[in-house]
Amino acid sequence: MSGGLWYTLDSDDRICDYGGDWSGPGCDASLEPSQYLKRPLWDLLVGSSCGLFRLLIGHARDSGKELRFEVRCDDEAHRRRLRTTVTPTGGQVRIGCELLAEEAREVKARFMARQREGQGKVLGPPLRMCSFCNRLRVNQSYVELEEALERNVLAAHTSFALIHDLCDECFGRTKALLA
Repeated sequence: MSGGLWYTLDSDDRICDYGGDWSGPGCDASLEPSQYLKRPLWDLLVGSSCGLFRLLIGHARDSGKELRFEVRCDDEAHRRRLRTTVTPTGGQVRIGCELLAEEAREVKARFMARQREGQGKVLGPPLRMCSFCNRLRVNQSYVELEEALERNVLAAHTSFALIHDLCDECFGRTKALLA
């Protein structure tokens, strides 16, 4: 769908080069792409997926092999699937992100607004969300937010904490990448 964006990390994981469309998903609109230069990637990533990306980038460097995987990069109004490519080149690593699919998602905006309203006053048990696919844990499985709402799972959660982890499916795919 999209030409995507790419950036190159030096041996200290600082962004040393970039290109492509930096106005898309996952990019901080308040920063010009040049403001990313010389900054460690780890200053720009948030959430629990940071450690997983560190592991994947380290594996690509150590093995010398390119890794390709899909991740979700949702915001409050959109559900997005991205293809991420991690390519080692000497001591550097080039990371590319290409938009594969995007759809409007009004329900996530309401869900995230509810989470923000309840910050600091957690009344229900924490909800678990997969860092890669953004599905919520309901009982022993992970489902899309819309399905969790249909099942009325969130009714008891007037305020809640959101914990990120990996669902079994994403953990298995990631483990296979590292084999």
